[in-house]
Amino acid sequence: MLKFIKYKSNTIFTIKSCNFIAPAIAPSTKTTVILNKLPNNITETILKESLNDISLRKIELQPGCILHVANIAAAEKISNIIKSTYKNTNIHIASTTIPSILIENLSEDITVDSITTAFSKHKPTSVNITGGSTIQVTSSNYEQALKISEHIETISLNNNLLKSNITKLSDNLYIVQVYNFNSVIITKEQEKTINESIKTITNDFKLSVYNSPKSMQLRLNTNISDIKEHVKLLKKINIKDVKLDISEPYKLKLPTIFIRNTEKIDMSTVVSIINNTGATRIQTTYRSKDKYDDLVVAYYDSNEKAFDALTKLKGSTISGVKIAASYKEVAEPEVIFYDLPIDWDESYIRNRLQNISILKISIDRDIKSDRSTRDIRVLFGNMRQANLAKVVLSGLCSRVEDDGLSHTGLDINIPAGSNVNISDVIEAISKAKIPNIKSINVNNNKTAFVNFLTLNQADNAQKSYISGNITIPSASKSTLSDKSDISIGSMLSMRKSVHPTYVIELSNLSVDTPVVDIETLIDNNHLSRYYLYSDRFAIVKFKRHQYVVHGIKKLKDITINGQSLHVERYYPVTSNGTSSLDVTDPLDEEFDKFTLKALMADNMYTDPATRYQIAKNAFDRALYDAQRMKSVSEACHHLLSDSISPKIKEEASNLLLSKVIDENVKQRLFELFLQRDDLQTHVKDFNDLSVLYGDANNDSNDPLHWTNFDVFSEEDIVRLEKAIIDREEDLNNASFKFSRKMLTSDQSNDYINEIDNEFEDDNLGSTEDSIDNFESDVKKKAYVNTDQDNDDDDFESKDDNDD
Repeated sequence: MLKFIKYKSNTIFTIKSCNFIAPAIAPSTKTTVILNKLPNNITETILKESLNDISLRKIELQPGCILHVANIAAAEKISNIIKSTYKNTNIHIASTTIPSILIENLSEDITVDSITTAFSKHKPTSVNITGGSTIQVTSSNYEQALKISEHIETISLNNNLLKSNITKLSDNLYIVQVYNFNSVIITKEQEKTINESIKTITNDFKLSVYNSPKSMQLRLNTNISDIKEHVKLLKKINIKDVKLDISEPYKLKLPTIFIRNTEKIDMSTVVSIINNTGATRIQTTYRSKDKYDDLVVAYYDSNEKAFDALTKLKGSTISGVKIAASYKEVAEPEVIFYDLPIDWDESYIRNRLQNISILKISIDRDIKSDRSTRDIRVLFGNMRQANLAKVVLSGLCSRVEDDGLSHTGLDINIPAGSNVNISDVIEAISKAKIPNIKSINVNNNKTAFVNFLTLNQADNAQKSYISGNITIPSASKSTLSDKSDISIGSMLSMRKSVHPTYVIELSNLSVDTPVVDIETLIDNNHLSRYYLYSDRFAIVKFKRHQYVVHGIKKLKDITINGQSLHVERYYPVTSNGTSSLDVTDPLDEEFDKFTLKALMADNMYTDPATRYQIAKNAFDRALYDAQRMKSVSEACHHLLSDSISPKIKEEASNLLLSKVIDENVKQRLFELFLQRDDLQTHVKDFNDLSVLYGDANNDSNDPLHWTNFDVFSEEDIVRLEKAIIDREEDLNNASFKFSRKMLTSDQSNDYINEIDNEFEDDNLGSTEDSIDNFESDVKKKAYVNTDQDNDDDDFESKDDNDD
């Protein structure tokens, strides 16, 4: 019972024995609106005059602002200038980031101007190049660092102006990074030119040259053992008196494209389109037993083919549905099982792993005469299925090994600062005659950050590049002289990223001081090249909540100095859970609204048998209702909701039209029922349990089966104890029968007589030792003869079901 008790200024809520004290009056936020990104010349007076026609209770301009600056040295100098001009202002410098596009593996002669020109339509604020050939100049304070940076950007080498960026390592150590060299390496003459030029303004610096090493990765479709001799030959080759750094061959993951949002597209159409991109293998995935997932995985022979496919697929539309594509290098879900019985063939393995998705089975056919086992390689639908198979077969093989890395990698590193060209290394590879080369990827270790003011600009720039509207120079491609089908070049890649910048947070600034005054101060001190933009906001409050919606519409129509207002409702910060237990969306209205999903969520960590029975009870109730509906389509919708595929809907319709809905039909409908989207989270382990312990509900009278196993009272414990004792007796008798059939005629008489005598002994089984010794003795002699008749096969299948 809920009681309300008034006590002074607080209201006490009493629920049974729990008391909660909350303030009687809390600050209201329902009438508050925020105005963001105000013009830089705004003051509180100007703002009030501009909003005079709107009925507002309060207008407050932020007593401060935020200034975004490119680097830390400029931020410190601007802060000191503002502090000296506005004495009462509090200033704090904080690190932040701006949206950026990261372009990796650029050509060695790329320049800032060429990248800026390529992205000019999207208005980048700056371009920072890292890697390749660079120079670092160290200084002891921000004043000297800014002076050196400004001077460097007046130096021209090979008709190309240098660029710089400043970072801070400690209070007395600033680094000016110099880039935009349009050459492979920085020569001694260029280093001397820059050094002498900086000396004209200061001697407080130290200059260092960095030439990043280049590398190449060979992707081979061959075994490691097959190329070891070729690698030894390659290591002996010297190019221009430079010895290459050659790695040992290693297993390499496969170039892979993940295509998503394919669930509502005809799978044959998706597979046909992906096949045209040159994929070597396409792997469809399943959300459940009969339902495709929204993911298709395509494997490729080389990085270049995969990147070309990514360009074609990313953001494309298939049958009116926009798909998403991403690049990864992954291992195939392939497992080798060593020393399995020699009489296991492909059909037996598939039967043994009947509830596991198997794509391919490769059996070792080269069996030596002295071996009684063989090795089997199995390719599964996904790693989850592979892990389940390991559990099922772990006790039947000597060891298990993951082996989905079918390519071999070989790295060749070119020492930094050497005059060895990529073409020289390619010629050396040709002389070494390394077989089965799929691709050679050159890594120049040169990247660029293209920076933007807004995330929308960065998104549009990336889309333009993917669609082919932006072309960025990369390393020139070539081919091996005797193998023109092998492409050699740098695989240029692009992704969204962020680049570090800094903000100057000003507080205690007069509301009648516009930001434009501070910007003028920055410009007068010749620091505008480092200044990005400013932020200032205001809060307005309406008189009543009923005025807010109409008032927001009027605020959005107002312009100040030609700039529209950015209006947002003010909401308090809230935290939402993300676990399965926090799901609050209701079930379909047509079927047990709020009931089944709530039950499954509440019992999410209960034993599988309980959850299975909850789902089965809900299904029985839904099927009863569905059978009494006017049409089959209504019944399907009621039973399976709208989340089913047309294929499942067709099968369910045929089953519901059956004259007699027997147990087999019910079981199949229940399997389809469990594949609804709203149940997948709660029943996804049912398939795993069926792999390990047998099909669900295959014997409803078996108290030890995983779908029936439950303990609620003392009677259940007694019942289960009796079932366990009965099962042990059945297993002992079966083991004895099995041992008699497996012995050869030469050994059987004496041994069977011995066993018979032991069974006649009243003391047999009286102790645990006698049972253990008997069972181990039977197992030792049960494998003497591997020839079995049809009865033995029947026994084996029965034994598997019992397991």
